[in-house]
Amino acid sequence: MFFKDLSKLFKYFKGFSASNTILIDDEPYKALLNTDNTGVFPMSYDPTDKNDDFLDPEGEFCSYLDDLASSSDVQDYIKEHSFGQPMIDSSHPDWSFYSKVIKDYYLAYVCYLFFFCHL
Repeated sequence: MFFKDLSKLFKYFKGFSASNTILIDDEPYKALLNTDNTGVFPMSYDPTDKNDDFLDPEGEFCSYLDDLASSSDVQDYIKEHSFGQPMIDSSHPDWSFYSKVIKDYYLAYVCYLFFFCHL
């Protein structure tokens, strides 16, 4: 599994935080390491759909992003105005699997740090 951990971005780019940065991806699991309401998960692009106007500047998604950009806190906005697929949290039907993935990831990370810090 590949995760997109926003905390790494926040660590290296001061001024960015969970209140002003979002992850946009069609796979909600990629945001498992992030705090709640920091991601927007549209449906996957279908190249065979000739009527796809998802990225139309006058379309629903661009309108959503305009409103989001005008908000004072993106987490609050996303929480109050869901869009696309839901984030993966404890209410997800496969939460037992995803929670194990998160625990295993952090365990592997701690082991990695311990090994390389104690050479």
